[in-house]
Amino acid sequence: MKNPDLPDDILRRIIETVAADDYARLGGFIRAGKGTNEMVFSKKVLSTVNVFPMFWKNYRDFEPRGRCRIFWEKSLAQLNLEVVYFERLRIAIHDGEVYGATYLLEAIIPSDPRATLAAAMLCVCLGETAQASQLFREFTSHYAPLHSEYARLIGDAVKEDIFWFNPPYGSSLEYSFLYPDDEFVQKPECVSEDCGYGERYCNMCYIHWCSKLICGMLP
Repeated sequence: MKNPDLPDDILRRIIETVAADDYARLGGFIRAGKGTNEMVFSKKVLSTVNVFPMFWKNYRDFEPRGRCRIFWEKSLAQLNLEVVYFERLRIAIHDGEVYGATYLLEAIIPSDPRATLAAAMLCVCLGETAQASQLFREFTSHYAPLHSEYARLIGDAVKEDIFWFNPPYGSSLEYSFLYPDDEFVQKPECVSEDCGYGERYCNMCYIHWCSKLICGMLP
């Protein structure tokens, strides 16, 4: 791709628009020359670039020694919400550092709903009820109640993201799993009842069961 003969401010806006759509379309600008290369690696682009297509195409591209790792790490340094979220899930699933991943997710909480709910559910898996309760309250305060359809959709998204990482299903946290039951977050009464199976769990207890399913997927 030849470096286009356009004013820098227009080029910068074009690159920012392209980056917000799909990281893969930035390759031509990186190769076009020093000017556009520097624009691609600017703080604004790295902090907002859409890496979701990279995750769905092949998550191994951004793993250590993956072909996109350098770009990934630069975006991580700029606290790109998607990059931080996926990197922390990778640490939990492939490195087995569930506690560390939960702690590191706090950098983008409550800015990202998936990260907020994911961190809360990981704390449930670890049996860290006080921290889980606090994170559930963060989600409720900034987004929606835990029994809402929105919470269910976000829980499903987190579960699906973990599934795409090809998790080991080690179930080592099965015995540490503990759902909060305090003045702010209560264990749903229907958990102990016959509330259906899988997608048929009601919204009142779905986050509990989603946490349980995620717990079984972890190392």
